[in-house]
Amino acid sequence: LALQVRGNLDQLNLSSFRIKTGGNLIQGSALLSHPTTPEKISASLKLNELTTSRNDLKALLPPGLIADSLWHYIPEKLTVRGTLDGSMNSIRPNLNLQTSFGNLAIKGFLDNPTDKINARYDLTLNTSGLVLDRIMEDTTFGNVAGEVSVKGRGFDPQTLQADVSATLREAGFKGYAYNDINLLGIMDHGEVKANLESHDPNIDLDTDISFLYTSKLQNIKVKSDIRQLDLHALGFMDSAFSAKGNMDIDFPVFDSGHIEGKGLLNDIYLSFGNKTYYLDTFDVNAHY
Repeated sequence: LALQVRGNLDQLNLSSFRIKTGGNLIQGSALLSHPTTPEKISASLKLNELTTSRNDLKALLPPGLIADSLWHYIPEKLTVRGTLDGSMNSIRPNLNLQTSFGNLAIKGFLDNPTDKINARYDLTLNTSGLVLDRIMEDTTFGNVAGEVSVKGRGFDPQTLQADVSATLREAGFKGYAYNDINLLGIMDHGEVKANLESHDPNIDLDTDISFLYTSKLQNIKVKSDIRQLDLHALGFMDSAFSAKGNMDIDFPVFDSGHIEGKGLLNDIYLSFGNKTYYLDTFDVNAHY
């Protein structure tokens, strides 16, 4: 344990600290404001290094604090660097995590985190590669690399307002590595609008989706230009099958007891092995 501290009970400046126990190490600097007043306390932390491991945490933490079923979600090795500013009402991370599961960076802010109506946030997660099959203990998944950003207000689905963007550079599922997929979405008081743009060679499409979810799902609209959808290459079918075409769906009412709307498929090409079938138009109307 090594500390360099100056200041008073209103503000403490830890110009440097280093704490090591077993394989656990944390070193950096910190500024603590109002450390004796819980409602006012805030901290600005610079992590030069925080290093630990699953086994070291097991040895350090009291037995039973983390359930045995959850330990496999904690990496065998973990190193964190960056900055973290926080108080009882706000947290501002700018952290880089290097783990045995892969790397992850998080940056942004979260204000009023306990207020599901008035919480405000602007957060970005970026990874150059996470091994989801090891994290989930499920070989259905593979590596994932990409970036997700969310900016908005509130957590309650009925009132939240948020903009979401995601870029998948790689996402493994059922033995296939998806790539070059982008998502833009808006959520506003239960109304959701999203655009999915994929240039993966086996799922090449542009899709606009919108719906309203308040007490029930309604006003579902889907419009898609499917340039290529190869379900065999994606691992969903054992034999060769692919499709192309356009889809336009509009269902104002959609629940288990009442479905009302229309769906239009046109210029559809269905390929089974070396045979291709063309459907000019497939029109569905549902009325209660």
